Amino acid sequence: MPFAPLAVLIPIILAQAPAGATPAWTVRLSGDIRWQQVTPAGALLVSTDGALAGVDIERGQIAWQKPELGGLPVDSIRIVEGSLLMEAAKPGLSLIFDPVTGTVLFDSRHLSLTRVVTRRVLPQTGTLLVHGRRASGPPLVALYDLATGAQRWVSESLFQQSGPKRGGLGGLMQGLVRVASEGTQLEVLQAGPEVIVVNTLTSLRGLDARTGATRWSATLPTARAGNPAKHVRLFPSIDKPDRIYVGFDDRLMAYKLADGQPLWAYSGGISLYDRTGARIGKPYAWVPAAPRAIAFGRNADGSINRRIFVLANTNLGRIPTPENGTIFELHSSDPPPPPPVVTVEDAVAELLDPGRLSAQQLEMLDQRGNKNGRYDVGDLRAFLVANGVLPAARALRQ
Repeated sequence: MPFAPLAVLIPIILAQAPAGATPAWTVRLSGDIRWQQVTPAGALLVSTDGALAGVDIERGQIAWQKPELGGLPVDSIRIVEGSLLMEAAKPGLSLIFDPVTGTVLFDSRHLSLTRVVTRRVLPQTGTLLVHGRRASGPPLVALYDLATGAQRWVSESLFQQSGPKRGGLGGLMQGLVRVASEGTQLEVLQAGPEVIVVNTLTSLRGLDARTGATRWSATLPTARAGNPAKHVRLFPSIDKPDRIYVGFDDRLMAYKLADGQPLWAYSGGISLYDRTGARIGKPYAWVPAAPRAIAFGRNADGSINRRIFVLANTNLGRIPTPENGTIFELHSSDPPPPPPVVTVEDAVAELLDPGRLSAQQLEMLDQRGNKNGRYDVGDLRAFLVANGVLPAARALRQ
């Protein structure tokens, strides 16, 4: 079998190597080299016809080899989101492994999975949650220990029908949604050491972190009953460990971790409030995927009060910004909430079809524009200049 030398020239990696540069080390691998890449963990992965190998860059030694991954295309390996682990996948096989040591934490063959749909690292408990489909039988959800790769539990009950079975066309649609749910990536949140909250297309469920058993199930109140919720995001509460927040469609709900019961009834939109609890303009249509920060006030029963919650998806000036997508609470001693966010699209649309922006947003645009007490073309020009859309000189000539 031919051997292909792998020479790593450190000067070449860092910059253009001078003539006559010598290799820092040389490694010989069996088979032709298809590709090589350095992982975020610092290990060098090399794919040959015979195996996938991990190379210690510092010492120039082969740390491990996996013959079952020989000839793997470069687009068949990727980092597992939220970790330094790598996943290598090809028909009939998916491996999640530590690229430094080669330790396999998950092997799809052990569960007879034909497709891995969800892989989520839960750093709070040092575990890896995997969800996948089999050639026959219901899909499986399993939890693995990140330190040892040991399987803590496996469950096939996550997608079982929780509500009454319908007949006719309704039953057909119910079945189609369930099948689609089984093949859709799960939204997962580790809510303390005892509960893992998982959202499927059909329900929100609280799983026992130790056994995988379903503790409770809840249905998100979408605008049209039976329709799957869109843009679902799960958020922890910073100082109230008895609940989680769930954002979906243009709505936000809070649920008890103990039994999955909602802490307030949905009342028709998320409104924007100032620090006194007064509502600012019309209800705010929240798009969870939008890169913006929103503030809103709610009591546990859904009524408003002086407390302000902020969903941080951007920098908030003097307010400490937690990890993206985290909800945290501002109290009376905290700095004032950030000014209302206005996008270029919002500013242009408001001029063409008034009613999109709130009174507070309009006042802000006017104060940053011509300050004539109303929102007009002059304010839009100033806004476009400030956001770099329109050059200042051009704006002045027009």
